[in-house]
Amino acid sequence: MVWDTWLANIHKFLQEGNVREFHMMMTINALCLFSITEFMDEMVNLKEQYGKHFPTMSFNILRFPSFQSIVTLPTHIRNERADALEKWIADNKDNPLVHDMEIDGIKRLIEYTRVIETGHANTSSEVTRHRDFKTFYTQYDNRRGKNFIETFKHKELQKWFVSIPETETKPVGLFDGDATKGSLHKQELEQRAKKEGWVIKPQGANPGSQEFIEEKNNDKI
Repeated sequence: MVWDTWLANIHKFLQEGNVREFHMMMTINALCLFSITEFMDEMVNLKEQYGKHFPTMSFNILRFPSFQSIVTLPTHIRNERADALEKWIADNKDNPLVHDMEIDGIKRLIEYTRVIETGHANTSSEVTRHRDFKTFYTQYDNRRGKNFIETFKHKELQKWFVSIPETETKPVGLFDGDATKGSLHKQELEQRAKKEGWVIKPQGANPGSQEFIEEKNNDKI
């Protein structure tokens, strides 16, 4: 998305359209936390020009894929981002353009950011999420000509991202999509993972299940 173009289209829509209400529904992943207060400031600017309901904001928390979830971030970064959200509330709670439901939504987001450790019942392990986070955005940079470090200037985020070990990725080919053969695929992948060094001791249990044993050291994965 090109921000300036998107924002210009919003202004055009609100100026020229027959609009009764305008809703800004956010789906908030880990990286959204590093610009969300600036985004909300821009939404308040729109309210100042077009009225209290242009837009109204809602805060939906992403849970899938789990590696993009807020809970993947280290605790100290999550707490710092929650502090920034609390400051935004303190600065805007008495603004008549900001709805009570918007403040309540931010408070729920703050609580989730500080407290929740598992995004959903069958989420991947923390180590796996960290590795997947690094792999996904590294591949995204390579394929799209982007640069994670240059894009996200938050020093602690940069330090954490760089600290995550690299995971070697190789093409896996095509698999039969027959769901009845899922267990066979799982066995094949476990054997390949062991052979190629993805994991040292493959576990039968899914990450996130009660039977799964969390590795304490990233280097063991």
